[in-house]
Amino acid sequence: MRAWECGYASDYWMTFKQAKSAGGNVRKGEKGSLVTFWKLYDTKDKHTSDDITVPVLRHYTAFNLEQIDGITIPDATVGDVTVEPFAPVEQAEAILNGYAGRPKIEHGGECAYYRA
Repeated sequence: MRAWECGYASDYWMTFKQAKSAGGNVRKGEKGSLVTFWKLYDTKDKHTSDDITVPVLRHYTAFNLEQIDGITIPDATVGDVTVEPFAPVEQAEAILNGYAGRPKIEHGGECAYYRA
């Protein structure tokens, strides 16, 4: 959701430390996003030696790869992009064609969006 909210095309995120160790640099002035990580961890009770499961909670500040220089974005398109031909859904087209003053719809490009 944060990537969508900020308009990032990449789905990849890194901490500052991960970016540095991968040879990248977070651009000056970029603001990170809070990431909360939790899992259940199997361990032994210190007093009874019984098997127990405890929750582990951590939080980090992460940066989208579009905020980082020096790292190739894995999901970036390279070269020519093959676009599948558009195949309309007949039922959806029938509903759309039933609108008075229907909006103009264009197909193509590399991302979906609405523009008034």
